[in-house]
Amino acid sequence: MPNPPLSFLKIFKQNLADNHISIDGIQVRNALKKHKEILWQYQSKPMIELAKYTNDYSINHFSEALAWSLIQGDQPANGYLDKKAIHKFFVPYGFDSADIEDGCGLAPDNLVQPTQMTNFLSLMSKKLGQAVVLDILPHAGEEGYAKYFLKNDPVQKHIWVKSGSVSKVQNYTGIFKGQSGKYYAFSIMTNYFIGEHKDVQKAIQNLVKNYIEEL
Repeated sequence: MPNPPLSFLKIFKQNLADNHISIDGIQVRNALKKHKEILWQYQSKPMIELAKYTNDYSINHFSEALAWSLIQGDQPANGYLDKKAIHKFFVPYGFDSADIEDGCGLAPDNLVQPTQMTNFLSLMSKKLGQAVVLDILPHAGEEGYAKYFLKNDPVQKHIWVKSGSVSKVQNYTGIFKGQSGKYYAFSIMTNYFIGEHKDVQKAIQNLVKNYIEEL
C-alpha cells in the first residue's frame, strides 16, 4: 500500500456512500507537498550489504526500496514505482523483452525468462567480478533460506542460489560450481504446478545436483 492515508480516505468515502450518507462536494485527491520537511536522517549500510541481506532473507520491502533507489536516484520518494523507468533501467542488462512490474517480483504480471536471468548473472560476473556476485548471492547451507537447499549434501558448498516462491510458483536462480571446477549460472522457474511445494523444491534441487556432478 504505497499511500495509506489516501487509501483510507477512499475506503471511508465509499463506506459513507454505502450507508447513504451524503458526500456531495467531497473530493479525495493525492496532494503531495512541494517542499517536504526532513524529520530525521540516517546513514544506512552500504548498498551492496543491503542487497545481500535482501537476497538472504527475501525481504520484499527492501527489494521495493532498492528498486526505487535505482530509478529515482536522489529524487524524493513519492510511494509509486514507475514501471516504464524500471524497464528502461534494465534494458541494457538483457531485459528488453521482459515485463517487470515491481521491485520484489511478487506482481502476477511479471514476465521474465530464465535465459534472461542467467545472462544477467553472467554479465554482472564480468562487470563486477565473480567473487562479488557470489558474495551477494546466498550460499547454500550457510545463509538465509538457502541454508536448506540440498541440506546436508556434500555438493551444497558449491551452490549460490536465490529462491522465489508464491502459490504454485517455485523459482531458483544462481550459480553452481561443477565437478570440473567451472562455474555455471542457472535459472529454473516453475509456474502453476500440480503438487506440493516441497516436492517441486526437491525435484529442482536434485536436478541442480545432477548438473554439478555431470559438469
